[in-house]
Amino acid sequence: MPGVIQELPPVIWVDNPEAMMKFVKHVRDTGEAAIDTETTGLNRWKDHVVVWSACPDESIRYCFSRNMLPIFDQELAQDSDLTWWLTNMTFDFCMLTNSGVRAPKGNAYCTLAMDWLHDENRAGFHGLKDTALHYCGLNMVSFKDTFEKKHKEDTVETRLLQGLKEDFRGAINYASFDAYATLRVKDVLRDKLAAEEMIDGQSLWDYFCKIEMPFTRVLFNMIRRGIMVDTGYLEDLKPQLASTAAKLERQINKIAGKEINLRSTPQLRWLLFDKLGLKPLKKTKTQEPSTDESVLSAYAEEGIEVCKLITNLRKVNKINGTYVEGLAKWADPNGRIHPTLTQHVTVTGRLSSVDPNLRN
Repeated sequence: MPGVIQELPPVIWVDNPEAMMKFVKHVRDTGEAAIDTETTGLNRWKDHVVVWSACPDESIRYCFSRNMLPIFDQELAQDSDLTWWLTNMTFDFCMLTNSGVRAPKGNAYCTLAMDWLHDENRAGFHGLKDTALHYCGLNMVSFKDTFEKKHKEDTVETRLLQGLKEDFRGAINYASFDAYATLRVKDVLRDKLAAEEMIDGQSLWDYFCKIEMPFTRVLFNMIRRGIMVDTGYLEDLKPQLASTAAKLERQINKIAGKEINLRSTPQLRWLLFDKLGLKPLKKTKTQEPSTDESVLSAYAEEGIEVCKLITNLRKVNKINGTYVEGLAKWADPNGRIHPTLTQHVTVTGRLSSVDPNLRN
């Protein structure tokens, strides 16, 4: 691993149109820039940009106030001849869109997807801090270590704004480091992918440009459009599931001879092993009889009625919590869910979906 690099290029704070137009010229001269956003949070549908940064080359870093986004939108984002480099592209595109910036028209490359294509087995380590250290020797500090949480109710936005107020240079140095690191990482990964041959003289870089890069933009559009959920149908299911759960609970309590809390492991042990006298199938680390899912399923397969009822009750509660109530809470006012869809998580190459998890 390369040694840790301490020296960074200077950072310029941009908060007026004149300075912004100098940046615009810089980008037009280089034809490319790495960009990054610092936001109010991580929700790709609701959160927005607080400050943002860019790095057209390794000589300088720029950090901008949110007020400069309209100029970025008008002068640069709609220029199809420019190239943009990002880490976690769909996230930054969503944050820019939430802040009134149209998605950049030029080629846009995601270093997360690039690193995943180069070495998909480094699962969970494709993020900027890991790749910057691994490939470039850049030791980056975390957000939580930079922006102290002084009160329990402090949000990401309040911590960031407070940091800008108390240590302005330190805050913009942190924010612009991400754009600089992205620029450095993309150079390494582009060379690595170009050197990895596939078939017919095609390199992994050729494949990335033809397949993965356009697909990232497709995922961004999917996240923005969202997935329609029939919230009315989910609402109609609630009383049905509640009635079924209540009926199953009554049947279980009748067998127990009293009302028990099935979420309580000691009470469940009492029912299975003291009341019904079942033989323990396995034990926990503390040598107590286990009541985990596999044990209950085994008893149910043996025909133990109460275990059939308990497993059915858990299925009903999971349907209600995970899907009926769970999906409804993610829906926007138009009944659409906007999950985080990524191409750089699973080794098999299938899509990953979180917030919410729609794979299951």
